[in-house]
Amino acid sequence: MDLTKSANMRPPLLTVPAGMLALVLGCASSINAQNAVLHSDDFEDRPEVNVQVRAANQPYTVRTIGLTQEKAHSGKTSVKIDLKGMHGLEVQLAPRTTAKPVVEYGSIGSAGAFSLPGLDLPLQRDRGYLLEVWVWVERVDGVVRICVENVTDSPYGTVTDSQIVGATISKPTGEWVKIEQELTASLLEQKDAAGDKIDGLRLNAVHLSIYLPWSGEVTAYVDDVSIREMPPADIAAWRQKDPALLQPPDPPFARIPEVEDLFVWGVYGAMQDPGYVFDDPLDNTKDQRLQQIEQVRKAADWRLLDLRRHYCNVLVQGGGMLFPRAGQSSYDYVKFCLDRAAEYGIRFAPSTYISRHYDKEATEAQAEAAMRKAAGMFGNHPGLLAYWLVDELNGDAAPDFFWGKRLMETLDPRRPSLCSMNSIDDIKSFAGILPLVCIDYYPISPVPKADRGAWGIGDSVRYARTLGARRIWLYTQAFGASSWRPPSAAEFRLQLFAGLAEGASGFLSYAYLQGPAWMGVPSENGNMVDPYGNPTALYDEMKRLGPFFRSAGALLVGAQRLPEAEASFSTDGIFDRIVSNVGRVRPAAIARAFRDARRGVRYVVAHNNTTGYSIGGTVRVSGTGPDDRVLDLFALREIPASDSGFDMLLEPGDGRLYAVGNTQTLAAVRGEVLRNRIAIERDLLELEIRVAGKMGADTAAAKAALAESDDLAAKPDSLVQALEKALSGLDAVAAANLAGPHYASVLAPLERTRTALGRINAMMNGRMAGALPADAPELKPLAETMRGLSRRFYDVQYRIDGAGPAKLVPDVSSLVADVLAFERSARVTLGL
Repeated sequence: MDLTKSANMRPPLLTVPAGMLALVLGCASSINAQNAVLHSDDFEDRPEVNVQVRAANQPYTVRTIGLTQEKAHSGKTSVKIDLKGMHGLEVQLAPRTTAKPVVEYGSIGSAGAFSLPGLDLPLQRDRGYLLEVWVWVERVDGVVRICVENVTDSPYGTVTDSQIVGATISKPTGEWVKIEQELTASLLEQKDAAGDKIDGLRLNAVHLSIYLPWSGEVTAYVDDVSIREMPPADIAAWRQKDPALLQPPDPPFARIPEVEDLFVWGVYGAMQDPGYVFDDPLDNTKDQRLQQIEQVRKAADWRLLDLRRHYCNVLVQGGGMLFPRAGQSSYDYVKFCLDRAAEYGIRFAPSTYISRHYDKEATEAQAEAAMRKAAGMFGNHPGLLAYWLVDELNGDAAPDFFWGKRLMETLDPRRPSLCSMNSIDDIKSFAGILPLVCIDYYPISPVPKADRGAWGIGDSVRYARTLGARRIWLYTQAFGASSWRPPSAAEFRLQLFAGLAEGASGFLSYAYLQGPAWMGVPSENGNMVDPYGNPTALYDEMKRLGPFFRSAGALLVGAQRLPEAEASFSTDGIFDRIVSNVGRVRPAAIARAFRDARRGVRYVVAHNNTTGYSIGGTVRVSGTGPDDRVLDLFALREIPASDSGFDMLLEPGDGRLYAVGNTQTLAAVRGEVLRNRIAIERDLLELEIRVAGKMGADTAAAKAALAESDDLAAKPDSLVQALEKALSGLDAVAAANLAGPHYASVLAPLERTRTALGRINAMMNGRMAGALPADAPELKPLAETMRGLSRRFYDVQYRIDGAGPAKLVPDVSSLVADVLAFERSARVTLGL
């Protein structure tokens, strides 16, 4: 794509994100070729046919959307779009129609989106299609860009999707500029990466997409929309000049191996969640950061201990903890969170939004001062993992992010500045530029024909890797809200193994919590834990798989992903293929191979690619010689194998990790995995001993087991015994807690209260969602009682975590009695 001037215009002077508006100019042959014109509209005739809004996700006010003679690229008429709004809005340019928009469920990005009759032009792989649009942006408080809507058929009906194909224009153009894109290569590649069906793709519409990060105004003109066929020979030239493949900045960003080579296993959420934040909202008349410090003070102990018990080593907190013009209390908030994280051995990545992207009123000098202060306060902190500069990177954010990243990494060379990417388009733009790519692409939808499936997240990892990404951290979907639904335990497992098989080197499950539905506030459901800390099946999977991923999966960091033909998983014709909800045919079982040149072995990740059936079959690895053996890296035992491969049986969504090599190399790998596992378990044991001692438990046996484990770990031939001893120490702590003086009177009743509150919360949420609105008279007294019990529960938990259980027997006894009584009453009141 490229911007070219009109014949009577000077060249456009646009100040836009570097690379994002460098639209590649098509070959002269493609511009001049007299191929079939599939659609053309210069807006000179058919005034009765409308240009209209096709989708919006926030309130907006339209001053004009329609034909005008104020400006025109050719002729006398163009389309004028003049509006005030917030966030996103799309105006359909082609085709125009007199039909009124209707809601179509299953559109990507939401459960329902406005839909208008479409072009329905088939796009074939062996042919090229050139889109050309002329745009004049007079005013923009965000970005405008040209997008296309495409459709495919699936077993559940038509699936609608949308991709950006035009420039991201963030400043007035001052004149007409041409946006030009060959569609076949762009759409097919992005849809393949998104996990969509490619065959049968049809172009449905062309629209102007408007994104406003805050309330703002847009005035833009559009003219001469055309779609024509291209000579097939010219498609290759377009692919070589794809504008979305940005060039790395000069000099490229340096790698920071200390962090980027860390195998991450953690969550994305707030340190004060779960907690009574939902019941004790921030008072906007006070210093909110001081209030948040108090929330962390009362909630962090349980949260961080629970993360460690689920084998997590990282917590990323979004939401904007620090901005360029923030006061001292914001720095204190970040510092307090880092201090608490370090106490529990959790690496913390705070949301330090201290470039100018989120505060356009801040000067560059103010942003730089904030970065220098942050690096000075936090640079040597043991709890700091990385600086989180931008939540979801796009073309508009790129200049601020790049500038901030380079400065922060100069000030603190040991910590990278990171961002996330939630769209295939952004992965395409930035995967080859950033040393560490963090992907939060969520593919699981409540609407079947918009549901890409759990394996779709693996497609995004493969796409990033093929574009040059060296390290990839994957944000697995572990929540349900709006256009997403909560994944099942099998779908959660499949995300993990599909990501590992495609080259992910870290996993951070999105576990953010909001208020309960019975309080009448927006609520996400199906998170890792409920508002009281009760784990879901997804969190149980993290606890089960954590030790194996962290000890064995870490070996894949730096290993070379081999071509797909290097490994296969044959099911002998039974469930060989499955069809996703969006109509894409996929293997039912998958095996992927990696080469580890440093250790002299190959690895195989094999997983069941279905979420409803157990799968059995044979895994084969090409080039396996007679001296090669196969080691199960989860069970740490050699398994029977022959020239024809090795057999396995996997539950829905589950997987395994294997090493293939000779006896000597496998022995070394086994020893390394054992040492990794020992270190993980003994560190957890050390923490459990500290916590149990505070609760009054006798930890002598656990301390003795820890000492014995350390002694055995120093001997290469005693690693298995060292691991067994560390695990026995954890059993000893559990036994000591059960026998402790406060278990029966305080700790067990508190956990019983937690479970009961979780049941009541689910019951009230379900009942309200089924029949009762938030302000229903019969719900109000229940909600008030629940709020009071919640406050008491969290107060007791805070005092136990902070000072121990002494003197809390009366409070806990009355709390559990009141909660159980309220549960009985609520069941009667709600008719359950």
